[in-house]
Amino acid sequence: MLPKMSSAALIVSVAAAGLGGCATVGDLDKEPAKITYETVKTPAQLEECISIALSSAGTPNVIRGDGRRIMDFNSGGLTMWTITIYESEPTRAEMRWGGSILSGKWRNRFRDCA
Repeated sequence: MLPKMSSAALIVSVAAAGLGGCATVGDLDKEPAKITYETVKTPAQLEECISIALSSAGTPNVIRGDGRRIMDFNSGGLTMWTITIYESEPTRAEMRWGGSILSGKWRNRFRDCA
């Protein structure tokens, strides 16, 4: 016979399962980039393009400093992915995500901004 699970324990279990692949911005920043490209667009142009291309995920938070911009679409301090735009010539952009899989829809929209 299976033990009874309280409704609170069930909610916690379902919420934890739904957060798979999420991490903090700081944690993802320490990970190697999974996609990198260079573009002739300025960092501002690239940020605008990515913001529009990924707008269905929400409005990105942008952290600026150290010659780069980190964009994330987080919820409650956790995020599925981050995009780092470097203030260099040519402009370099990197995408990082938690877990091993990120929908091709998001990867392609990021690449389309190159």
